Amino acid sequence: MLTARGSHHIHSPFVFDWYNQVCLGREGTWEQRMEAYFAEMGLKILWLTMDESTTNIPESAEVIVLRGIHRSAGHYRLWKNIMDKHPHEVSITLRNRGLLIHRPGQVRQHFLLR
Repeated sequence: MLTARGSHHIHSPFVFDWYNQVCLGREGTWEQRMEAYFAEMGLKILWLTMDESTTNIPESAEVIVLRGIHRSAGHYRLWKNIMDKHPHEVSITLRNRGLLIHRPGQVRQHFLLR
């Protein structure tokens, strides 16, 4: 698993594009930019809080956003466990959110962005 810390270390063209359009975008809210970005790819986002995610996260979900990953030490441990076990290629830790993105054919990577 490759790890990048911060926007200057993003070595994935996909994540770099996502970061510039969604995180640095100016129109609408972050959630609206997320929906629009992935809708262009034909992907739907599954929005969860860490309390909801403790039971079942569908393996077939293409984009998952977990809110509240830093709410407690237990939630962060759960996030790390989910990252290790869930079948996805890209994971992103961003502030108090965790993202899991299914991108077949891409090398498994994790990004810690601030």
